[in-house]
Amino acid sequence: MLLSEVKIGDKIIFVPDKYDNLTIQPLFKFSSDKGILSTDSPKGNGVNIVVKKQNDTQILESTIADRSLNTQSLKGFFYRIPEYADVSVKVGKETKTDTRLMIDQFGQVTNLPEMKSKIHFYPNSGAIKSIEIK
Repeated sequence: MLLSEVKIGDKIIFVPDKYDNLTIQPLFKFSSDKGILSTDSPKGNGVNIVVKKQNDTQILESTIADRSLNTQSLKGFFYRIPEYADVSVKVGKETKTDTRLMIDQFGQVTNLPEMKSKIHFYPNSGAIKSIEIK
């Protein structure tokens, strides 16, 4: 169970499993007369988050694995290539909202070669913004 008691203003934190291609997680139940309820409440409609990975970076897995056999490639700056996922929120069977998000933690891990460089990151996501090679 994700929540035992939900109050208005509470944060709901959901962390999908990076190894699952499809995650359906109950967040809470909603009742028009009672409002937000815990997932084990007998009343209300279930509100679920659905996360479906697109596996766009899956094609890189064998190339990255082949490179890691070379001990020289185990040096440098390691980072994760972001992966897209379709995320939706459903109440019962009705989709209330859906979007495509880039989720860094879902992608493949690789590395930049060891060299003098300056790397800039996006502050909110930690994704690489730009690389300056010196």
